[in-house]
Amino acid sequence: MHPTIFELNAFGRCRLPGPQGRAVLRHLRGGCARCRAALSPHLMLWLDDGPAAEARGTDPRHHGRPLVAAYLQAATRAFRAAAKLAAPPAADVDAARALALLAAEGPAAIGRLPRRLLGPAAVEALLQSTATLGAPDPRLRLRFAELAHDLAHRDGSDERRARELRCRAGVELANAHRVLGDLHLAQEDLDLAREELLLGAHDPLVAARLLFIQGDVMIDRWSPGTAHETLSAAARIYRRRARILDLTEVGVNLGNLLQYAGRFDDALQNRFEVLQALDRERVPKSAAAALHGMSVALLEIGRWREALDILRRERTFLAAHSLGRNASRSAQLEGLVLQRAGDIAGAARAFAASRSMFLSQGGPYEAGIVSLCWAAALEERGDWDGSLARIMDGTDLILKVSPGGEVYRTAILLRTTKQFSATRDALPLEPVIEFFNRAEFNADVRLHSFIA
Repeated sequence: MHPTIFELNAFGRCRLPGPQGRAVLRHLRGGCARCRAALSPHLMLWLDDGPAAEARGTDPRHHGRPLVAAYLQAATRAFRAAAKLAAPPAADVDAARALALLAAEGPAAIGRLPRRLLGPAAVEALLQSTATLGAPDPRLRLRFAELAHDLAHRDGSDERRARELRCRAGVELANAHRVLGDLHLAQEDLDLAREELLLGAHDPLVAARLLFIQGDVMIDRWSPGTAHETLSAAARIYRRRARILDLTEVGVNLGNLLQYAGRFDDALQNRFEVLQALDRERVPKSAAAALHGMSVALLEIGRWREALDILRRERTFLAAHSLGRNASRSAQLEGLVLQRAGDIAGAARAFAASRSMFLSQGGPYEAGIVSLCWAAALEERGDWDGSLARIMDGTDLILKVSPGGEVYRTAILLRTTKQFSATRDALPLEPVIEFFNRAEFNADVRLHSFIA
């Protein structure tokens, strides 16, 4: 008798315990091609790096013995790892109390916590708050992370627990700086956290989190090779510990690397596999990121109608779970898709919303890029005056961050060429926008690489 699709889905996510899980595994080992094909998308994240992991499990041409063996090995490893995981410890009463106070009063509650809570309990509560209470507001996230870091470093002992807390606090502080676009400080935080890790905080999951955030920083710096190696190292740890939710988050970032490399078909397949594997209710932010990435990939390969369908169908979900800069980027993407659909009024509303959100989050550079995207949409419709106004606004915003070198020269060149010869295609907007996107964190990028 074949397992149901619900049993296969639960098995692939390590949520089918006991005899039921072993029965599914025996059935797969028996050679049922139909069930292997149905299960394979849910096992892609469990596969180790290598040729087998690159093969597409749903393609009948790849259902040869080596790939089937790899799937079964992955299924066995994931099932056994999940079965051996200890029950989660009971919540720390002190940490829960500190977290409740933070939720009610914000960071100011730290100054009124009882002395016995001003230790590991407060640090734990603050670290959790960075990802929950601080998620919609990058500045609030940074405040929580700074407080956690300061409190964690008040204990200078060499005990493993103290070092682990200092390492975790350093990693979350790095992530808060990364979200705000300060990659220099983020890297400094990660370097200090790595020292704590090497000196005694040996928890593999702490190491995996550090690698995950380091991979994020490398993506932002447009260092794809280093980012891929770092994220793959994090994924290997999560595989061994059967952390399927963390694996899906790594999968989202690996999809970003494919997208940045221009491999949009592969990026689209990655998003599909990630959405198949994750649980939207448990990791809604990852699901929102994957849906956003899928829409970007569809737009880039010319399937903008499908991208528009996703944005409309998932509007409520994306609005609820695309927080901080992700919400700004989602609005920018909606503007680009509506532009392609010919809805200039709708595109203008989306671009204006994205620009406003970026500015409220302290991101004038990103807001400037959105204005340039808006200018490109107007230029495409022949509205030269409107396009020029958006170009002047966008370059003003970019110049507000006092950029140096190539970014400064390009912003000035764009302003002058468009201002004095609006209809001349001396400096086409789309490649200039791509240059600004890449140059934000990479001073080595040159404009001529983007201009044919």
